[in-house]
Amino acid sequence: MEPIDFSTANLSAHGEQIADMSVSQWHELFAQCTAPLLSMTRNEQFARTAADAIHKIKPQLPPVLNQIFELHVQLFILQLLATPSENHYGHFIGYYTQITINDVQSSIIASIESNINLADQPENSQRVKETIRLLRDTMLTKMTKDAAFYFDVYLDVWRYWMEPNVKDPGWYEEELEHLRAATALHSTSQHTYPSLLAQSWMHFFCRRDQETFELLKELSSSYQEHANELFNFLSELDSAGEWQRMYEWLVFIHPLLHSVRLQYQFVYFSFWDDVIANLPETEPEMWELLTDSHFAVTVYEDKLYHYEKWEQWMDSVLCKGRDPLDYRVADLAPIEKNAPEALLPFYHQAVEQQMIFRTRAHYKSAVKMLKRLAKLYKKTKNLPRWEQFIASFAARHSRLRALQEELRKGKLIS
Repeated sequence: MEPIDFSTANLSAHGEQIADMSVSQWHELFAQCTAPLLSMTRNEQFARTAADAIHKIKPQLPPVLNQIFELHVQLFILQLLATPSENHYGHFIGYYTQITINDVQSSIIASIESNINLADQPENSQRVKETIRLLRDTMLTKMTKDAAFYFDVYLDVWRYWMEPNVKDPGWYEEELEHLRAATALHSTSQHTYPSLLAQSWMHFFCRRDQETFELLKELSSSYQEHANELFNFLSELDSAGEWQRMYEWLVFIHPLLHSVRLQYQFVYFSFWDDVIANLPETEPEMWELLTDSHFAVTVYEDKLYHYEKWEQWMDSVLCKGRDPLDYRVADLAPIEKNAPEALLPFYHQAVEQQMIFRTRAHYKSAVKMLKRLAKLYKKTKNLPRWEQFIASFAARHSRLRALQEELRKGKLIS
């Protein structure tokens, strides 16, 4: 299609040609539609007015084309919001502008997550390709604080629009060439990081996991790769139910998580739960990895609890010097139901810890736990041992008048 002179042509007339325009021509048309608004303050009203100006000339479009078109309307408005108005000095983005930007970004992500079927209208594949090019250029060549957002949009277009529709691996190879060329052209870390990450996803989509691993290792060593980026791959495999492949990924990324925060360690091992539920034979590998000194003991304890390894969980808890007051009743209820004997040393140790402090408040706490002990001994059908213990305990502390009073109040002794 020949170039269109949007500055002099009738906008409504050009609106009728939207179905035949390229993506770049759409954006030129958008610019002309919104030109009278450039002096407006960038806020929610501005975003609505800009969208109305574009929709005013928009004809009825087929569903898939309409979805692609609306994505570009939002991307264009997002760009306008990030650009100061003609009456504004400097590049400071105000509170209400930022709120509107956040809303538009959320809308963009939601619109992409609605899958499209490019097989129904093959000509739209070219427009999606143009969309990818625009997003790639934005995230790799433009210095913008929203570069991470544009990467997310770029990736989502591949995940929700391209990957379900593309059967030709040549599309991925072509994209890899574009990304490599961009990396060579823009060598700063701000540009190289998203390029390498995008390349890793292209290999991932082609099921070339070894190539993906090598790129992620490079990112991890050179750019302090964020755990969230790694988890995105795991989430994709989890959603697809590719358990064997996901297991291999979990083993691979384990060394890359040595320096991550505690919350990410919990997330990593939560993915193991899904794998083990489908591949039970992989459980020993998880326990082996959990013994790595780089991971927090609390993560190990969490897994012991999750897999109902009550005695091992109790051993770890006792070594930490914790007592039942550190836990909710609901936390201990499964152990009391399934392995009450495992809780006996827990309460015994806690009672002795309370006795170190010779105050009535601590005596009350000790009595509270002694009453739990009585129930546990009853549950384990070992009341004679309980009776022997409480008699010995009362005799051993017979000189502590306040304790004796609390024991009688608790009906533990007469």
